[in-house]
Amino acid sequence: ATDLSDGGLALAAFEMAEGAGLGLRLEAADIGTLFGEDQARYLVACSDANAALIEAAAAKAGVSVARVGQFGGDQVDLGGETASMADLSALYRSAFAAAVA
Repeated sequence: ATDLSDGGLALAAFEMAEGAGLGLRLEAADIGTLFGEDQARYLVACSDANAALIEAAAAKAGVSVARVGQFGGDQVDLGGETASMADLSALYRSAFAAAVA
């Protein structure tokens, strides 16, 4: 689990997937949903069975929850735009050094 502060949903999901060596697919395509840095939003990665348990507990507590995508494969798909995780990971890992060189 992680908060959706710096970089919003897209960056949080990418960082989780990249750290696990997995691709990801996020269904949202709008900029606000993907990159919004709203307060009190969290991304939880879990199995489908545990997602159902989390949804039930959230409903009981009056907390809104939504499934936004899934991890797996070797591609990153953000709202229909797809790229190789390997290519994006290399860029992510080298961008700062390249910018200050």
